[in-house]
Amino acid sequence: MRRAGRLLGVATALALVTGCAVGAEDRAHVIGADDVPYGLLEEERAGATASVPDGTTVAIYLVRDDELVAVERELRRDAGLEELVGMLAAVPTAAEAAAALTTAVPDPDVYGDVEVVRGTAEVDLAPSFSEIDGATQALAIAQTVFTLTARPGIGRVVFRLDGASVEVPRGDGTLTDEALARDDFPDLLSGARPGPGG
Repeated sequence: MRRAGRLLGVATALALVTGCAVGAEDRAHVIGADDVPYGLLEEERAGATASVPDGTTVAIYLVRDDELVAVERELRRDAGLEELVGMLAAVPTAAEAAAALTTAVPDPDVYGDVEVVRGTAEVDLAPSFSEIDGATQALAIAQTVFTLTARPGIGRVVFRLDGASVEVPRGDGTLTDEALARDDFPDLLSGARPGPGG
């Protein structure tokens, strides 16, 4: 008798639990945005956005003791080459400054448009570039050449002013209006070693 009473109690409990369960639906129901608790959708969207990286790592070249040093920076994935060379004028990070790295590019406005034609980057310079002294100009040109030729598909760089070729200094101080490569800066090439994070 006692065992039958226990079985009857278990059966009754199961019946009560089953009666409280949500029944199966024969089709899905769409819940409108107004019926979702406040803030729930925004939090979900914010989390999804935060998990997607928004940049890519690029190499730019800074200056230490009149030599070039490669460092890594983050650049937006949709950024153009103008923004890449513009980074050369940015203030060095704390880690770069601690490593005695500087830049010879005084202002991002010295650069105009940058286009690539058959593997050669064509860089428009602003008239203010001529105000930079000769030795600093050579380093700034070298920084630009090394930074652009670090990108896939670019082997040489030519500089223009108002759409026309302009003479810029090579590594040996001579002027040329021809396209430049890293080999045009042999003294800097041997010093283009990785910097902090590069």
